[in-house]
Amino acid sequence: MKLNILIPESQKDLNLQQFINYSMDVKDKELTEQEAKEMLLKHFYNLTEKQINQLKPDDVDKLAVSVAEVLEQQPDLQTRFKLEGKEYGMIPNLDKMSYGEYKDLLEYQKQTETLNNFMAVLFRPIVQKLGKKYRIAEYEGTEETAELMKRTPLSIYTASMLFFCDLTNELRKLTQNYIEVQIQEMKSLDKNGDSTQTYINSLRETSQNLEKSIHTTFINALPISHLKLTKPKRTESE
Repeated sequence: MKLNILIPESQKDLNLQQFINYSMDVKDKELTEQEAKEMLLKHFYNLTEKQINQLKPDDVDKLAVSVAEVLEQQPDLQTRFKLEGKEYGMIPNLDKMSYGEYKDLLEYQKQTETLNNFMAVLFRPIVQKLGKKYRIAEYEGTEETAELMKRTPLSIYTASMLFFCDLTNELRKLTQNYIEVQIQEMKSLDKNGDSTQTYINSLRETSQNLEKSIHTTFINALPISHLKLTKPKRTESE
């Protein structure tokens, strides 16, 4: 039986739903090398176990490595894109986003199963355009577009998550700088050594926990973090 397999060349050829399904399937599992390859073929080539078993071992390896390389890509940020006939735009000015938007973005990116909700907050229908500028629909939750966002090209999601990660890291640095200023002020005004040191230790712990939490959360939300595959070295003949 001959299979017609489309090999993705970039993350534009994959969608967010495939990544969500794959990530949830491999989460907390100790997979063998072979099982990891089968998972990649199952979710990103949409092959059944029967179809995978009909392939040659070399073909399984090549297909797995090919999609693994695609998942390692870091696409350029795209602030506007069309999905099923409608154009969506990223929040134009993230510095001026509402507290509700920011809170939901942070919450939805924590869990793999709500990454489509993350995209539904960050990207909303464009309601007005003027040259390169645009205005998007007011934020009223993610119920209307969350399901649709599962079909977002993976390249849009990955670039957006990397961008939001950088933005949050900048906010984290500002917070840590503020904490350090507070620490120095406490030291200069120290009248009760023990209580002051306890408070300083608490501030430093808060700063460290903040950094660790943000780093772990965003790393887990990127496609490359879920790869459970050691790629073989290519030979010159390849």
